[in-house]
Amino acid sequence: MRQSTSSRYFGLIWVDGTRLIDLESADDVVLIDSDVKRLQELTTAVEQVASKVGLCVNSNKCRVMVSGGWEGSADIYASGATNETVEDFC
Repeated sequence: MRQSTSSRYFGLIWVDGTRLIDLESADDVVLIDSDVKRLQELTTAVEQVASKVGLCVNSNKCRVMVSGGWEGSADIYASGATNETVEDFC
């Protein structure tokens, strides 16, 4: 994950200037950004690094949740498919 998130412009800026880029639990990962273009770049970077070690992103298990909204489409692509946009993860 570090290799794909090494760019300093991904994620949300905390009060102290650090960035929250992802949350991880077991084999689940939540990618975080406030911009759809950067989130797509981050998703693509994660896919590229994962493929180097024989892993892949299962687009059937991917979801996009927009909180607070952003301009334009919320379409994020993984493994060549558009991820479903959801209201919540419950």
